[in-house]
Amino acid sequence: TYSEGLRVLANLAVNIDNGHMIMKDSRAISILRHIGKGSHEISNKDSFCQKYCALLLANLSSGTQNQSYLIDNGFVEKLLDICKIEQKYQDYETLRYSLLALAYLCGNDNAEASIRRQLLGKYGYCCAGVPHNYMISSLLKFLQ
Repeated sequence: TYSEGLRVLANLAVNIDNGHMIMKDSRAISILRHIGKGSHEISNKDSFCQKYCALLLANLSSGTQNQSYLIDNGFVEKLLDICKIEQKYQDYETLRYSLLALAYLCGNDNAEASIRRQLLGKYGYCCAGVPHNYMISSLLKFLQ
């Protein structure tokens, strides 16, 4: 099934080299673009697809060579959308994977400005001036 395919990709992405190959494949990126709010290809009701997409993003985010691409292409917003949806429906496993991906992305010193811009642009929320070690705390407060 579709969700099982995503699970396999997520498991393969644990290996940094595999994750890099996945990031180069436009089909994988196309699939990931449909996660979160307003998705038409991956339904918000399909919790397995959301869960495995979040896990795939977490595994891809752990590779520093993937982080800039994910941040610059709006995946912080998508992860925040997933967090909002899954918090509402109490899918804590998907929420955990999404927060893990955000944690990896927030650890990228070069990405802080982009992350702040996305938060401000999408939610009117900004953590400007906040050191990156406090950004996770700020994101968690925002999600409450």
